[in-house]
Amino acid sequence: MTGKSTIVPARERLPLARKVKAVFFSYSPDDYEFALKLAEDVEATGAVVWLYDRDAPAGQFWDHRVYDALTKCPGFLVILSPSSVSSGSVKAEVHFALHQKKGSHPGSLS
Repeated sequence: MTGKSTIVPARERLPLARKVKAVFFSYSPDDYEFALKLAEDVEATGAVVWLYDRDAPAGQFWDHRVYDALTKCPGFLVILSPSSVSSGSVKAEVHFALHQKKGSHPGSLS
């Protein structure tokens, strides 16, 4: 090892972004900072990421905003953490995504 760090482009680090051009991220509000950073990395590859806290249009009910975005995004990623596993919203999003037969990509915070 020479001590030099190697920068790996986001497209190479994130195979999900190579496959899907629009991804819905399901996460607990407690995990928003992690979700935002991951979204920025995925977006650096040219993919579009939908985050509720950043992208939900005002003036609609939660379920309308989420289900509209889930319907439009071909990709679905759930960020698993103790908080998200116990979240009713995350469970509803996962259930809807599975019902829509979305390609799911679980990600874990450890």
